[in-house]
Amino acid sequence: MPEAVYRMMTLLSWLTGVLPVGTNLGLPHLLWMLVSGQLLATRGAVIPGLSARDLSERAVWRARAALGQGDWSSARLLAQWREMVAAKGHWQVHTHDGYHAVAVDVTAFWRPRLRACPTTHYRALACKAVPAIPVGLIVRVGSVGDQRLALPLGHVRADATDPRPGGQERLLVRVAVARRPADEALVLDAGFGVALLQEESACPNSPSSPWPSSPTSRPPSRPSRPASGTVAPSPRPVAFGVPSPACPFRGTSGSRPICAQRRPVRTIYPPVSGANRSAARPPSPCSA
Repeated sequence: MPEAVYRMMTLLSWLTGVLPVGTNLGLPHLLWMLVSGQLLATRGAVIPGLSARDLSERAVWRARAALGQGDWSSARLLAQWREMVAAKGHWQVHTHDGYHAVAVDVTAFWRPRLRACPTTHYRALACKAVPAIPVGLIVRVGSVGDQRLALPLGHVRADATDPRPGGQERLLVRVAVARRPADEALVLDAGFGVALLQEESACPNSPSSPWPSSPTSRPPSRPSRPASGTVAPSPRPVAFGVPSPACPFRGTSGSRPICAQRRPVRTIYPPVSGANRSAARPPSPCSA
């Protein structure tokens, strides 16, 4: 037996050793079929895949019974796997400013020919959502040597009552927030909207959130636009070619300030008699 196969079978046996008798005998053959890629050759058929591993008929039906009626769960196997990885001591978690990065995303197993498939997932090659079995993943980011490697913490299937992609994303974020300790920060891509994260309370305690948890410590918002019909204050009159320091359109174009070109300068003068009106009023800087 090759060394890699021997080590893999040892790990699978240790992983399923805590399960009840009967399940711990059939489940290792099922897991070995998965990691060896035999299901690809049989297009997902379990019994032909087990038979292709040169198992006896009794072992094949024992593995099938462990899959359907065995006393096991994915959460229990993942907890056992994390304990085994920690015992080996090779995997090191990534830490950023005292926080452990936990990635959250959705992947899918494409089933384009599955009839009446209630779930879909976007595929870039098809430029549209196609029938698939989407699985939400929650993993802790780490590395073994120079190789980055994720440690699975949980997975979330789509809800049967709401199989839409948005419903599964909301359920995935909800599960990730519920199991997140204080020293972990969720890392998500742009597919998860900011409104969704705020509704599921994923933002206030996250160090990567752009908004702090206290609403009084938020950065000042941009000034609001003036109401319709409000006359904005005009800049003071300036000489040709010399922009005013208070002008909002600072800069020149040719020999005339930009502010004088885009809007006229409104200046209010005191009332004078008709004879002296033209002499008392200074020339407008915006006149041609």
